[in-house]
Amino acid sequence: MPATTQSQAEDLANQLNGVAAQFVALQQQLTVLNTRWTAINAQSVLDAMPTVTQNADGSQGTADVDNSTPPVPIHVSGHPINAVSYPGFQRATSSYNYGAMLTIAQQFLNLVNGEAVATQASAPTILAEMTGG
Repeated sequence: MPATTQSQAEDLANQLNGVAAQFVALQQQLTVLNTRWTAINAQSVLDAMPTVTQNADGSQGTADVDNSTPPVPIHVSGHPINAVSYPGFQRATSSYNYGAMLTIAQQFLNLVNGEAVATQASAPTILAEMTGG
């Protein structure tokens, strides 16, 4: 039986119901994440982790170190966190990107909580960097 305009509208409405359920689940997940992030001051922890240079192909380069002897690993803003030192990361990126992603998540929470939402012009770039897309 060919799809009618009504059956197509019904299908789209059902898809919106599914999206609404995903929004609720994401709202709950982000609320917990935001609370835990704040409780342990995660941004400060990430900002203190040693970083590495990033090669042109996206792979990690040499560790960022100071000029002491022996060299001591340091954090360079904008460089990815050293995934060799911290293999628990699913994807190595900079602490800046994690903070920016949290801001995007907080704006989503504002939206679903009926609060004012600030424009996040960098969202497409941050999402691409966070996902490798």
